[in-house]
Amino acid sequence: MDQNTQVAVIVVLVAAVAAVATWYLLRTRQRQALVRKYGPEYRRIVHEEGDPRKAEKELEARERRVKRFELRDLAAEQRERYLEEWNRIQALFVDQPARAVEDAHALLMAVVRDRGYPDADLEQRQRDLSVHYPHLVEPYREACQIAERRDGPAAASTEDLRRATISYRSLPNALLDSDTNPRTNRYEAAS
Repeated sequence: MDQNTQVAVIVVLVAAVAAVATWYLLRTRQRQALVRKYGPEYRRIVHEEGDPRKAEKELEARERRVKRFELRDLAAEQRERYLEEWNRIQALFVDQPARAVEDAHALLMAVVRDRGYPDADLEQRQRDLSVHYPHLVEPYREACQIAERRDGPAAASTEDLRRATISYRSLPNALLDSDTNPRTNRYEAAS
């Protein structure tokens, strides 16, 4: 092998190593950004999927879906009405905790709809909300699970219903306080 060929091979190898290192660095930064943004939601999905790359693809798919939504601010009258409704629900909890949880869920659905999130089944709604409110999705999941148990043989206790009401409160409050660009509601901002 002559000297020119050796130099060419070395240049190609160095370029290949640099390209791989750059790709790895970019992937690492992208992963760190997702961890910062999603916090426990990222870890939950990694646990569910069993692979960080699959979890990252899931989060990227969520972001692409939610980016298509036409999110909007609430009018001052809407916010005031929802705040009054929330106060009513909190007062109702004293005498009718199960009904208060049911009403809290309905209030949350109304706020979500008015902000521009589409109607969806519970799991899809949780995935959609996780894009802008990752730190509030786990309490929301917990509240929904408790709400499902409010009747029947494994009925939720009053303490469970209290936890559900508190958990439900966080998400409507964030939705009422947010502007149409809720991307600032990152996990890191809430921790």
